[in-house]
Amino acid sequence: FLLEVLGDEVFRRRGELEPQSVALVLNAHARLQISNPVLFDYFAQDVPRKIKGHGLHSLCLVASAFARCGRSEKALFDKIGDVACGKAASLYPRAVATLLFSMSEVDVRHGVLFFNAPSHVVEHIEAYSTDELAMVARAYGHFQMVHLPLFDAITAALPSRLLVEEAEAPGRLPGGTAEEDAFGGT
Repeated sequence: FLLEVLGDEVFRRRGELEPQSVALVLNAHARLQISNPVLFDYFAQDVPRKIKGHGLHSLCLVASAFARCGRSEKALFDKIGDVACGKAASLYPRAVATLLFSMSEVDVRHGVLFFNAPSHVVEHIEAYSTDELAMVARAYGHFQMVHLPLFDAITAALPSRLLVEEAEAPGRLPGGTAEEDAFGGT
């Protein structure tokens, strides 16, 4: 209830909000699965108009929020992809993974971003977490995009990561212990 009231207040003061505030409010609504179509409709139009004020992190939050709500706002995602490509030097693994994954969730393929992201992943593979690599692979798999250097790098990185996780927690499988897996859980 409180977030709905906050959403109404945000909508009333929408012109005064900083970009990071917009991103946080949209993300909170999406995470809690609170439907506020008027809020999302407004910011689908407003964020592209004020895109230069948004940092990479806030754009990732906005993309994630719209994807979580299943809102495929192509113009919004295209603008976010354009800005991300323009800030290629400041991209970091979570941003790349979040943007690719969010776009794939709503079937928006930003050509330049999807074309250039594999080189970032391959070049900075050690900086990517296993979760981020899975997000990237899921995005390319969703569009059935074959990019052999990307998938070769991901598949080469995963075994050593899984062995490290096994060494840190012996007898533990990704879903639980060996006994839990063998007997269908506890």
